[in-house]
Amino acid sequence: MSVVTWCAHHGITKANYYYRLRRVREACLKTIQGKMPAQQVVPVEPELLQCREQEGRTPQSGLDISIKGFSIHVTESTSMPLLAEVLKAVRHAE
Repeated sequence: MSVVTWCAHHGITKANYYYRLRRVREACLKTIQGKMPAQQVVPVEPELLQCREQEGRTPQSGLDISIKGFSIHVTESTSMPLLAEVLKAVRHAE
């Protein structure tokens, strides 16, 4: 059902609908933010972050992740949305 149809059916204006929707979202965000744990920093030994030479490639600092037979090299320039999508795909791979 469209917003216009829903508003007509319930006798409210579209502006009032969006106002109430915004208020509900703000209330939900306040509730969620109180329950979210602070981001944790995981200490990593410096030896684990050393560059590793690979065949035909120059060494790059970063993090190598191996999961389900896949190897992923992450650097500080790796896009977080891209990494999230890759990890999601690997999680569902068989």
